[in-house]
Amino acid sequence: MKRRAQLSGLLLIICLVLTACWDQRPLEDMALIAGIGIDPYPESPNLMNFSLVYPLYLPDRRQGEKIELIAADNLGQAITVFERQNARQFAGGKVRVVVFGEDAARQGLEGLIDYVQVPTIDDTALVAVAERAYDLWNVQLPETERIAFQIQGMLRNAHREGNTLRITMGELITEASAFGVDAVVPVLKVLDQWRIQVDGAALFRDMQMVDTVTQDELNLLMALRNRIGEVSIVANVGVSDILCKPVVEISLIAPKPRIKPRLENGQLRVKVDFSARYVLNSYDAIADLTEPDATDALTRALESYLLIEMSRLVTKLQELRVDPLGVGKTLRAQNPKQFDPMQYREQWAQAQVDLSVDLHLTRAGTLNRNHSQRP
Repeated sequence: MKRRAQLSGLLLIICLVLTACWDQRPLEDMALIAGIGIDPYPESPNLMNFSLVYPLYLPDRRQGEKIELIAADNLGQAITVFERQNARQFAGGKVRVVVFGEDAARQGLEGLIDYVQVPTIDDTALVAVAERAYDLWNVQLPETERIAFQIQGMLRNAHREGNTLRITMGELITEASAFGVDAVVPVLKVLDQWRIQVDGAALFRDMQMVDTVTQDELNLLMALRNRIGEVSIVANVGVSDILCKPVVEISLIAPKPRIKPRLENGQLRVKVDFSARYVLNSYDAIADLTEPDATDALTRALESYLLIEMSRLVTKLQELRVDPLGVGKTLRAQNPKQFDPMQYREQWAQAQVDLSVDLHLTRAGTLNRNHSQRP
């Protein structure tokens, strides 16, 4: 019995030892890919330029990174070429950001999605469009910064501040392949060799980028998509008895668009009731905006401005036959028998859209300056 107990104890110890690492790969031998850029290969229409960004762990610097540019048919082939050319092993699954060059995005993502292989690069990676993805990685940052991490943080902060949409690789693939809703992807612009900024967004029709919207149009689009809690708007409402300067900066709080599409004899009719609370951030007022009459007059002026600008945006979307508002998705959910994906684009382009705007002032900002007369 004692011998059996000793043997059991020995087997237990062996099992505990076997659970430890049998092998290890030093961190320095792995390429932990943080960013992937995709551009067309200029010398062959059948190849893509994959720029792979990964951090280096150097003894003489706090941080560093390397950019590998590889021409290949798809990401799988790019990985094979990368590992043949380097002693490092490709390590995906923690990619921070994927950037599509504008020319590649305009060619269409159908093949690119096959190239990207989501299980390899993680479907939570943020997505952006740039004029040329490779140029984005070459922006000079301080030694303690890494460009892919910097871009990820920039997109997250811009989303929290209400300046752009947040879209992941998984969401892009879902919206690009689903009927009734189209993807909107932030556009990153290189200002110079030291600076990058978010500058509007790219509009997709299914899997192909077709156009862009400005930053002001993007702010209106975000409010109409109902995917953000606060949106900043700069409104030009004109000089009046209330204001001595025409420009007013406001924040739309908890915007609530109610989209109600219906088909009548093949004609698509869409009613959009938009409502939101708003905060006056910056304005120059003649009247006292604590008075109800003055507040109501300014609110009506802001409603008129938003109605005009949102109508222009919707018209642009219809002309492009893109539906980032998800009108088709709502129609398909409410009336699946009426929704025809083969005819919907044309129905949306010819749709009659009735838009209404209802605002309610929450509070005036601290930048109010009352003037006894206009300057």
